[in-house]
Amino acid sequence: MLNDNSENIDLLQLAGNLYVDKGDLAKARDLLKKLETISGPENRRVKELKYIILSREGNWPEALKILEVLLNESPVDWALRRDYAQVLTLLNRLPEAKDQYVLLYQDTLRRDEITWDFLHAKEAGGDTLNLNFEYLHGPQSLRHYTVTEGISHWLNKRLRLTANLIEEQLRIMPLGDTPGIDKNLQSPLFKAEYFTENGLKFNLNWEFTYLFGRMFNEPAIGVEFNRNNIHSKLAYDYRHLVRDPIQGLDKQGTQDKLTFDNDYTFLDRFTIGNLYEVDWYRVKGDENQVNGKPYLGYKIFNDSYLNYIAWRKPYISFNFHCKLTHWNKAFDGAEQVLDYIGDEHIYYGGFYLEHRFGKALEVSASLSRAYDAKRKFYYTLSNIALDFWIRENIKSSLAFEYDNNINGTTGQGNSSTLMSSIKALF
Repeated sequence: MLNDNSENIDLLQLAGNLYVDKGDLAKARDLLKKLETISGPENRRVKELKYIILSREGNWPEALKILEVLLNESPVDWALRRDYAQVLTLLNRLPEAKDQYVLLYQDTLRRDEITWDFLHAKEAGGDTLNLNFEYLHGPQSLRHYTVTEGISHWLNKRLRLTANLIEEQLRIMPLGDTPGIDKNLQSPLFKAEYFTENGLKFNLNWEFTYLFGRMFNEPAIGVEFNRNNIHSKLAYDYRHLVRDPIQGLDKQGTQDKLTFDNDYTFLDRFTIGNLYEVDWYRVKGDENQVNGKPYLGYKIFNDSYLNYIAWRKPYISFNFHCKLTHWNKAFDGAEQVLDYIGDEHIYYGGFYLEHRFGKALEVSASLSRAYDAKRKFYYTLSNIALDFWIRENIKSSLAFEYDNNINGTTGQGNSSTLMSSIKALF
């Protein structure tokens, strides 16, 4: 048809769109040049095809400029405004994206797909008040209660500030000659997040934990990159008080953590990734009964994984992980000071399910089966979560996790975690 109608602008635009869908961007750009020569650069078809090509290339700043021109020409084109809101989200301009979704929500008869976009954008780009509760029921009578109250505020369109107050209660009942543990911790936490248009987000956290009548400073920094199909995260936590094993609190145990996490999605279904972590362990020197040294060594975690999206509605994906860990002890007998889990060689895989019901309820669930080839045992991890929008500005969440036959620092057994939260959005 192009051979017979080489200057038909409708056909040129259609063919350009089809080549973009095929991934042949070079051919699509050739057709764009021809379309621009015939109809001029200000023709709407030229702008629309150019926007589609730039979007496929991931050139979101230039795509946004064209969208702004198209919206000025057709301000009531709600499909175009939805694209505009999505591109603002991809550029990390979350408060502005929220405003666009508000307009869409008000003027599109609150269609289901617009409603969910609107709710998620309001949560990501709005100010929030939140209350969270978490209860861990672990092996050997471990009980860990956590209550978090917080507020989050956008200082401007790039900078979000968060303040939380975290209260924790950790308990283990006495067992034989082993005394029980009952610890109470209070931790104000302050966080600053700065978002850039090129997909970067910078984090600065500062937590102050009160224990034994003194204050422990626990700063953390990080940077995340999200662009097209690539996600990358680099973070460092400094002198964070350990909760696992819980006995580490008696010895003022701390850990520094370096995290490097990367994944790549291809063919719109497959994700390959790798999580690499290094933890450095320390205790108060006079609590080390072996040699009095504060440094216990470091532990390496490496988790390589593959995820496959099998279905979109409902969302179903399958995953497989290979996780290796190794504790390099600073001296013989370090495990007598704090008994961290040593070497592990774990294979695990399972599925994840997510579905929306109407305009208010999201349900997700996961199930994984794991085998530790180093320590020779199987275990199962399961989770179910509900997110319910009570109103347009109030979200409640409830989640339950059950882990069967785990073997951690408190011994072998079953573990369950109950989490609930309520969040007000502005």
